[in-house]
Amino acid sequence: APAPAPASAPAPAPAPAPRDVFQGLAFEGSRAMRHVLGHAKEDGEPNTWSSVEGTDFNVRGLKYLSDGKKIPSRTAALDFRAVDLVKSQSRIDNIVQHPQCPLRGILSDTACPKIFVVNFQVPMGMYMHFVLYAQVPDNPLERMSQQTWNLLQHVFDPACSKAFANDHFKLIPRITVGPWWVKKAAGTTPAIVGKKMTCRHFHAKNYYEIDIDVGSSPVGATIFSLVRSCVRSVVVDLTYLLEGTSEEYLPEQILAGVRVYHCDLDAVYKDMPIYY
Repeated sequence: APAPAPASAPAPAPAPAPRDVFQGLAFEGSRAMRHVLGHAKEDGEPNTWSSVEGTDFNVRGLKYLSDGKKIPSRTAALDFRAVDLVKSQSRIDNIVQHPQCPLRGILSDTACPKIFVVNFQVPMGMYMHFVLYAQVPDNPLERMSQQTWNLLQHVFDPACSKAFANDHFKLIPRITVGPWWVKKAAGTTPAIVGKKMTCRHFHAKNYYEIDIDVGSSPVGATIFSLVRSCVRSVVVDLTYLLEGTSEEYLPEQILAGVRVYHCDLDAVYKDMPIYY
């Protein structure tokens, strides 16, 4: 009789599905000691935000280093998820690891997707932190080129150097509604933020955070002061990307962006108890 066929190895367990880490974490509405801007239900609703698609921003093209040409970006690579305002007595670095941050308890979860955090640290007597959260999609290469994905993975790597992160994180501000003199002062020129302001970088398996100390730069402080003086009449876009400095990282692509509508920072700041 023929020998019995060897038993087949058991199929590997499926990887856990990425979870929606923002669901139920008080990133909508407001809560005591911090203020979370709501997602706009219609354009222009004060103190709300909406995500920016990114396709109306020009970025470096594939041959930019030789021909200097820019092209419209692909749709933003990341899913923009939340805007958080936090008031504190002193500057908070690595805010997602603070004991009171809603994300802290789940970042070590194997099902947690990668989170990209931008923390603007703004001195306003005490500190106001303007924190932007974006999430890497479940299937990154459906949304971004291999070049963008390679660069993004490098920044998420805890071994990524501070110098590399400083040299590649690029911010594009744009005042879409507001006084002409504020639009002129803010401009729309992309800026390598790490060359103009002090930045601190924090990397872990499931998140990357860049902390931008707005008060460390006279230029940054001046522009913020101008915007703050008329912020209730302003609609501002903040988009960010990683600069392609070699052909292996081109063409560029907007990572994520947010449009903030008529946010009265002074009123929010005044009414907020100290959170951290």
